[in-house]
Amino acid sequence: MARPAIWQRVVFGALAILDLVLLLRFHRSVRLPHLGRELPLSWNVLEVIRPIFLLSMIASAVGLGLAKQWGCVVSYVQVPFRFTFVLLSFGFLALLAGDQSGYRAAIYTAMALEVARLAATVFLHVKVRQGASPSVEAVTRG
Repeated sequence: MARPAIWQRVVFGALAILDLVLLLRFHRSVRLPHLGRELPLSWNVLEVIRPIFLLSMIASAVGLGLAKQWGCVVSYVQVPFRFTFVLLSFGFLALLAGDQSGYRAAIYTAMALEVARLAATVFLHVKVRQGASPSVEAVTRG
C-alpha cells in the first residue's frame, strides 16, 4: 500500500475522530449481558453483538487514524451494525432537534451522512490501495 497523500490522511483522521466521538457518547452501552449466568429464553444475539461492535469502534478509529487498510475493512464490517443499533457517526445531530419531527429529520440526515461516510471510506481505500495520489482539484472535478 502506498503512503496516503496528506489530504487523504486528514480525511482518515476525521473518520477516526468520528468513531472515537461515537464511542465516547455510548461508552456506557458496553456491557456483557448475563455474564456468568445462564442465558434466559428471551436472550437476543444483538445483546452480545452490541458490546463487540462498540469495542470494534476502537479498532476502526486506530486503523483509520493510521490510514491502514484494515481500519477500512473494520469500518465496512461495522456498517450494518451502525444502522441496526442506530449508532451513527453523525447521530449527534439528533441533539439539535427540538421536537419529534425535527428528531426524525435529524436521524434521516445522520443516516444519509453515514452513507456518505461509507462512500468516502471506499473512495479513499481504493485510492490508497492503487497508490494514486490525485490532486484535490482532480478529485473535486470527478
